[in-house]
Amino acid sequence: MTLGCIVSSEAIWPDFEQAWSSVLDKAPHPLKSFHMAPAMSRKTHPFNKDWTKDQVDELVDQLLMVIHRFAMRSFGREFVIKTATLNLTDYRRFKLENIHLRRPEAICVNFCCGTPLPTDKANPEAELQDVIFYFDRQEKFLRTIRSNWIKGKKYLNKNQHGGWPKQFKEMLPLSAEDIPALQAVDVVAWITNGRYKGDDRAKRLFPKLFFGRMTKVFDYKAIKEEYAGDKKGTDPYAYKALR
Repeated sequence: MTLGCIVSSEAIWPDFEQAWSSVLDKAPHPLKSFHMAPAMSRKTHPFNKDWTKDQVDELVDQLLMVIHRFAMRSFGREFVIKTATLNLTDYRRFKLENIHLRRPEAICVNFCCGTPLPTDKANPEAELQDVIFYFDRQEKFLRTIRSNWIKGKKYLNKNQHGGWPKQFKEMLPLSAEDIPALQAVDVVAWITNGRYKGDDRAKRLFPKLFFGRMTKVFDYKAIKEEYAGDKKGTDPYAYKALR
């Protein structure tokens, strides 16, 4: 299981979206949006005819170049790629040892949301504090992150702590068809997940995601190190990952 995200300031997104859309417009068969699964299978619309494997590979490479260019431009300070990958076999193994282990989705959400954000240009000593979270409304993670966000805000306000639930001002479920940034995250997550599942296509593409990326692989050891303390009634925000 892999959750991916890209974090950046509002000032950067318009340029990114223009660059992404430009690649799709100039494709051999122009596209309005892009998703990795149908592209790599070439069995589902809009990739179920006309597209050759070489054309798809070239398009994916160009889209990755867009992501890489923006990451390079900011050296990871204003355009941060994050991925959390959970080995479900190892998760089930540790779940037998600790029945109160939180859900797999919650572990991935904790890493992607609880790790550092880009710095605020207006206050270089601090992270961005006002975050709007755009989420693909079709993703299964949405239910987990929304419930954690709502519960977290209540808990943190009550106990006067900081943390990502306070930084997130809005959470907007949108269609990835309309949001280039969500399409880019789909590319990042597909490649990352495929690489750890042993997909040869993903292995070829994975090194191109390396720059400016924060990543975590939760195998048995990592799960045990960070979540051995999970117990019945433990609040999801009372752990060390919370800053």
